[in-house]
Amino acid sequence: DIGYVKMLNKTLSLTMKGGNAKKDMQIFAFSIGDIGFICAPYEMFNANGMQIKEASKFDTTFVVTCANESHSYIPSANAYAYENSSTPYEVNACKYEPGTGEKLAQEYGKLLDKIYRSRK
Repeated sequence: DIGYVKMLNKTLSLTMKGGNAKKDMQIFAFSIGDIGFICAPYEMFNANGMQIKEASKFDTTFVVTCANESHSYIPSANAYAYENSSTPYEVNACKYEPGTGEKLAQEYGKLLDKIYRSRK
């Protein structure tokens, strides 16, 4: 018996680079028994994945990236400081404003927390 399965999703309206346009992104979190999962439709930087795992109340949390549609790369905010050195491709390929990775990590944390609190 693996326990119950619970899933939540949320649509976020995210600001594009330049601040003039927004694009919707649907995010998902679910649990199977005592294990939490998030499914990100983009390639996430490790710092944001760790932010999600550290905030999760689940003993084990999996961060699944490149799930569903693709929003390319969404770097952590501090990756922009290295724009001209170690991460130029990912930063330049990102369509969203700096800080979006942290905002998404917080939203995933809220979904996981809601799922955790709803367990029986």
